[in-house]
Amino acid sequence: MEDNIKVYENDIFLYADEFIETILCNDISHIKDNFRYMLSYISDRISIDIELFDDLNKILKLFDVYLKLCDKYNYNPSLGMFLSLCKMKRKDINSRLNNNDKLILYNSIQEQCKDRIIDDISNNKGSDRNKLFAASAVYGLSEIAPSKQSVDNLTTKSNAELLDNLKNTLPL
Repeated sequence: MEDNIKVYENDIFLYADEFIETILCNDISHIKDNFRYMLSYISDRISIDIELFDDLNKILKLFDVYLKLCDKYNYNPSLGMFLSLCKMKRKDINSRLNNNDKLILYNSIQEQCKDRIIDDISNNKGSDRNKLFAASAVYGLSEIAPSKQSVDNLTTKSNAELLDNLKNTLPL
């Protein structure tokens, strides 16, 4: 099992490097804008055994490889992009795993993605309202209409204060 995942990992990073060299002409400054295209490029060149998706642990290990790729290129991961890389759809996973394994898989992926977006938000200079909005929408946070005072204070809040507000509203 571990050997198969290592082969996938090597291939994924090999094709990522190839994409950067051939498509981006070694200019990694454009990788973030082309990350989805890179995933498609990789996906077209690897063949992931469908049987892998019968085993929760293998899926999680492959997701860890995807996380490493996202981390390397400073891209926030998502279940959708992971499935795109693997040429899978949610319904495919839903039909292959039992209910308990599906719950474990989706909770694990959601937690890891949530942790990375919170880390990303907290380590940025200034606030990125688009990321805050996306984090709120993806993780089921409710939006509250700001009062006049909170709108005035919004520009003076630090990243730490914004992150604390976000953490306090995230479901545990």
